[in-house]
Amino acid sequence: MNDQIVRFNNHLPIVDEGDFLYAIERLSPTYLDGTLNPFFATKRSFYLKQHYAQSPAVLQNHLVSLDADFTIPPRTYAKKGEDAEEGETGTGYGFIPRGCSTNSLKYRIATEEVDGFFFYLLKQKLQTAEGFEDYHEREQKEKEERANALGTLDMQIVACDRAMKKLTKRLVQLSTIDEEEEEDLTDEQRAEKEKQEKELVKAIRDEYNRFSSEHEALTRRREVLLQQTSQSQKRRTYKELILKVLTYWPDAQVYPPEALIPPEELPMIVDTFVTQVGLDTLSPHFYKMVIVWRDPAWGEDTLICFRSGNPAIQWSDEEDAILRAHYPTTTRDEIMRLLPMRSYASIQSRASFYTIRKMRTHNTEHLPYGLSLQDYTVMQEIGMSVEALQSGQGVVNLAGASLVSLSA
Repeated sequence: MNDQIVRFNNHLPIVDEGDFLYAIERLSPTYLDGTLNPFFATKRSFYLKQHYAQSPAVLQNHLVSLDADFTIPPRTYAKKGEDAEEGETGTGYGFIPRGCSTNSLKYRIATEEVDGFFFYLLKQKLQTAEGFEDYHEREQKEKEERANALGTLDMQIVACDRAMKKLTKRLVQLSTIDEEEEEDLTDEQRAEKEKQEKELVKAIRDEYNRFSSEHEALTRRREVLLQQTSQSQKRRTYKELILKVLTYWPDAQVYPPEALIPPEELPMIVDTFVTQVGLDTLSPHFYKMVIVWRDPAWGEDTLICFRSGNPAIQWSDEEDAILRAHYPTTTRDEIMRLLPMRSYASIQSRASFYTIRKMRTHNTEHLPYGLSLQDYTVMQEIGMSVEALQSGQGVVNLAGASLVSLSA
């Protein structure tokens, strides 16, 4: 009313005031008077620049490879298959050997899978959390730590200022030339003195530049600390927000409805709850996630996930040589033990590509047709049968993948 929000002597609110203000200030492209919301425009622009629109890689700032020989940057790829539309692309976390070109891709996992399992577990955590009952104590502790850090930064900034002033004064003193002393020097002595003074001036300037750079870095860190909201407060705020939208965010949906939680909020939510997410491949169809939570009470969780379909892993020259030498005369068990990272379906397809004929051999096969020996080994380690995997019993299906094991 009259460009003001009426808080008193009004009808009962339909929604909480906090929810209303959040929607207006963070979700709405315009304010109540019709003017543009600069926060919305800025964040939308930032999101479009930093993340892929169709499948945002929201874990990329916290994702690390558990295998030190690889990095895991997000990669776009052309989708294939009957369900893919022409020109449709997706985003995946790609395992790339360190020191190699970005084309040297060992393995790729769709971001929807990894992000989806993360959000699934986060929602489970928030629903069973004790409401962050020690929120005030943690917030006070973080405030004290931030105050101590600011005090230390202030002392370091003052020390840099003093050092820079002393160096400036020293440069001024060097620039004042004692003409009478200069007249008493020979040309050789004067040249030597000028050389020494130049070296000294250069050393002082280098030292000044070092202190100047350190001063700028300390100032930036101080500004970040001043603007920083405590992690406990952020966790409490985001917990309340996520729990409110759970009704409209089913487990089968990877990301929350954009109208309720904008995409630009997702990386901030991740940063609030997570320290690190480790990722590693166990076999062609199985991979492992290790989530390290910021909240010490949550600790860390290890997830074993199963990928359906046929993972496109490049054949090596050594594998091709084994295929040529042994495929014609070996049983399914024997060739799969020689090629433990290949399913029998993949082996048959590769042999057909090279027109390698298989002679009749005694049938002793019992290994799964669509899984590799390494896949089968992982299943035995986590106590999962082929029947349970195929039926989906005891697993969480999401984005074409399955969460088959979870341990804290």
